[in-house]
Amino acid sequence: MLVPKFTPERALKFTKLSVSPLGFWPVSFNATKSELIFREIRWWISFLIILSFIFAEICGIRKHRQDSVIVTQSICFCMGSSQIWIKMIIFKIQSTRFKIVTLEMEDFIKKMNTFERTILQRYVDKCAMFHLAMTFSYYTICVAFILGPTILPRPFPTFAEYPFKVESHPIHEIIYFQQAFVGIQAAVGVTIDCQVAFLLWYTGARFEMLTIKLTNMVNEDELKTCIKLHHHLLRYGKNVVEAVRFIILTSIVISSADSITLKLQFVSLMTGSIFELFLCCRPADNLMEMSSAVGSAAYWSNWIDKSKKMKSSIYYLIQRSQKPVSISIDGILPPLSLQYYLSNATFEFADVIKLEIKSSPIIFKSTSIKLFRSKLQSIATEMETIIKRTASYERAILKKYVNESAMLRISLTFGFYLTGMNIVLGPIFLARSLPVYTVYPSNAELHPMYEIAYLTHYRCND
Repeated sequence: MLVPKFTPERALKFTKLSVSPLGFWPVSFNATKSELIFREIRWWISFLIILSFIFAEICGIRKHRQDSVIVTQSICFCMGSSQIWIKMIIFKIQSTRFKIVTLEMEDFIKKMNTFERTILQRYVDKCAMFHLAMTFSYYTICVAFILGPTILPRPFPTFAEYPFKVESHPIHEIIYFQQAFVGIQAAVGVTIDCQVAFLLWYTGARFEMLTIKLTNMVNEDELKTCIKLHHHLLRYGKNVVEAVRFIILTSIVISSADSITLKLQFVSLMTGSIFELFLCCRPADNLMEMSSAVGSAAYWSNWIDKSKKMKSSIYYLIQRSQKPVSISIDGILPPLSLQYYLSNATFEFADVIKLEIKSSPIIFKSTSIKLFRSKLQSIATEMETIIKRTASYERAILKKYVNESAMLRISLTFGFYLTGMNIVLGPIFLARSLPVYTVYPSNAELHPMYEIAYLTHYRCND
């Protein structure tokens, strides 16, 4: 079966379609007055429906406060609906900025040349399947949520409570429609992050195109064109950051709140929150890297034997690139990057579910190594090459660093391996059959299940 190729145009169309239930994609500048009025009415209806649902969920939490499972589920639903409600307000406030940056992106994709298409296509190939999987998974969860009463012994998808009787018709159908509508909007609330990520990927791609043009420039006219484009991209990037940073902050706050309230039985929702955060952290990190790379590209361009004016322009370009385009909020949100994601989201996830074995950090670290394998490989290869070819003074400096940390690293390495061996060999001396206290859905005492379980414990402590 042939898999359709995801072109930039198709990726744009898919993203636009995924957020269409709430109308988050801005209309064109030549939209008619009736279209704008209809859009405004739809926004207010959605806003009020979600707000009323939040109040109903709060009533449900108060009524069922003795049932921890119902309370936990209700808090999850309340958090999800609050997220989309807040994002609607942010989109409303930032509607002008969103319109400017989104419509410029659409226009660029329509008119791009072969070189620009090649760069954008590489970005689409990099993240298309992830965005596709995120979108379909959340819409699937939404459908399962709406159809829950068909297989569960309850009249509505949630445990929301209302100050009036809901058993009679058509009240029952209206309430069911309200909760189904909010479920769809909650799914859109996550695909909004796909829309934000699309904007960030596109902005990073534009900076990468500029770095390539700078590297290949040959005269002052081309340099002037690059400087003008850089100025425009900095202004465009600032507009993108101003438009999306509070959307991302909302996702981070809700994800953190979810991780506090959710327990192990809701690990799938926690995982969704982690991936939702990763959705924006990855393109934000790329944007920082590409906007900073403009200065490096200018430095390595052909300017050594050029005029004094051209050299001055290069110095100016390098100086402006010292501060990369980043998504941050002073005093609230540090620059969004993969480093921030790995130091907060993943380890927070591991702390919440409180797994006592070492497998969770190993999973996170293995995933990180898998994601950055090419970068780590290039760094390691370059390091090995440099060490092999070091001059005398370079070797002396490296030797000093090795002498400072060698014993500590050796002690830690042997200490961790010795601890791992003690755990693995524990059943020889202790009254238990396996190294750690884990429970399996099958009888782990039988062969070869016992050997497989033991091997699993051994690998987790390797």
